[in-house]
Amino acid sequence: DSAQMVADEGYDIEGEFQRITKLSIAEFMEIGALFYSSFLASGEIRLPLSLEPELQHLTDIIAPQKVSAFVAILSQPIEALARESRKSGAIQGFDMYGWNPLMRYPLVNLSNSWYAPVLPFFTQKISDGPFWLLDGAGRDGRFRTQFGFVFEQYLGLHLKAAFAKSVIYHEHEIQDTKGVVMPDWVVVNPDRSVVDRM
Repeated sequence: DSAQMVADEGYDIEGEFQRITKLSIAEFMEIGALFYSSFLASGEIRLPLSLEPELQHLTDIIAPQKVSAFVAILSQPIEALARESRKSGAIQGFDMYGWNPLMRYPLVNLSNSWYAPVLPFFTQKISDGPFWLLDGAGRDGRFRTQFGFVFEQYLGLHLKAAFAKSVIYHEHEIQDTKGVVMPDWVVVNPDRSVVDRM
């Protein structure tokens, strides 16, 4: 149902991600997983990547142009990171901890080796990165709208599971006769109702 809404609006999430990054979402995640495993094993990455014999089926994923596209998304030259760090040093109090340039660009290149100085920032960028890359590229708001449709359906599944004995209405099932903004979901119990609007 939600996938059909996204398709009906003509928004191609995979195509948009490839336009922005030159990678598919799967390639982005797979290269991230390979980098992560290398960081855990040796603490660094040297390019070009080489694979253990049991991972040879991933050769296409580590093609130089794909790895370069991945690195371009997750890194900045060390000089740019240093400038950002100096800017944040002028902030006083606890606010100075609110922004770390490594959160946005968690890979650092030193002497032809790549490092992730704060590994949790790297894993966060791999897991949340596609959402934020798509959100940041879509200034017209289409991605957020489409993601909202999908999230709304996801929330509905959880409401139906949590309130299995209740009557649950989706906004499309409620009559709107006066142009009033309707809730996304209404959960009706004998003694109370819960209204959800995202």
